[in-house]
Amino acid sequence: MLAEELQKLPGVSGVYDDTQGGSRQLRVTLNERGTQLGIDQRQLAILVGGAFGDIEVHRLLEDGEETRLLVRLPERSRQTVEQLRDTPVQIDGEHHVGLGQIADIAFSREPDVLHRRDRREVVHLYWRQDRAVESPEAVWKTLNATTVAELQTRYPGAKIIPVGEFEEILEVQAGFKKAMILTVLLIYVLLAVPLKSYRQPFIIMAVIPFGFAGAIYGHGLMDLPVSLLSAFGMMAMTGVVINDSLVLMTRFNQLREKGLPLNDALVQAGLSRLRAIFLTTLTTVCGLLPLLSETSEQAQYLKPAAVSLVFGELVATPITLILIPVLLSFGRRRGAQAHYQASLGKRVLTPRV
Repeated sequence: MLAEELQKLPGVSGVYDDTQGGSRQLRVTLNERGTQLGIDQRQLAILVGGAFGDIEVHRLLEDGEETRLLVRLPERSRQTVEQLRDTPVQIDGEHHVGLGQIADIAFSREPDVLHRRDRREVVHLYWRQDRAVESPEAVWKTLNATTVAELQTRYPGAKIIPVGEFEEILEVQAGFKKAMILTVLLIYVLLAVPLKSYRQPFIIMAVIPFGFAGAIYGHGLMDLPVSLLSAFGMMAMTGVVINDSLVLMTRFNQLREKGLPLNDALVQAGLSRLRAIFLTTLTTVCGLLPLLSETSEQAQYLKPAAVSLVFGELVATPITLILIPVLLSFGRRRGAQAHYQASLGKRVLTPRV
């Protein structure tokens, strides 16, 4: 049932499980009528072995050599499944019924190798996914919400979990949050040391959320789900965005050290670093455009990261040129106002001699 429902989902092909490669066998199972007639599974095995196999009735010992005496039906009487179903079974010493009336007969496959995980027998289900149509994560999400939930309700003892690539993605996602927090802390430290400020690194890092918003918007525009590779692309985009903000902030600090007024320093810093910031974004976007337009299956693995990088920079670049000067102006004016009020208070409280 799971394989059949999976085959219906978009982009799925080549559905295969590791039980399909086993040996084909005929399974004979005692049914309810056979149980009512007093036949058990052991007697059923003897009946099937006698009908399509042979029965040892005696052993002869002659000149120290043992010879087995076997009884079997003619070859022509044991060639089809219908002949097995019509095999007479004696009941109560007088009546006979066909073997097919007391047992269910069906073909099945027995796997050559039994796979186990945590001492439980498992069956692996594989399929090929066309990422140009749908991502594997979206397919599993759809399957988990419909067929998997129904099967686990019907068979409480069964457990259906994603493994392989899905398991690796979950492990990486669990560590990605910690890595992201550590990365932000390291970025703050590396910015605070050369800038010699505790406030300016926060102003530079304020652009990062806008880059993330642009990356998510780009995924919606390109009709792509946000995946783990998207998150890696966002981390790469974070480095480029911070670099642009740092270039602007460094130039602003240089101009302020030369004694330029606040507004003039903000305007000149933006004008002098506009070309560098714009070219950084332009070269990155142009370099990734061939990957965004590629339709091959191999390119679909890297496309989420490229979308995050391109759209994140396209949104964060104008935000950088606007938000950084606004925050610097607001912070400087607020600091100047606080300094003025403090000095005014000292002037009022100073007694006259």
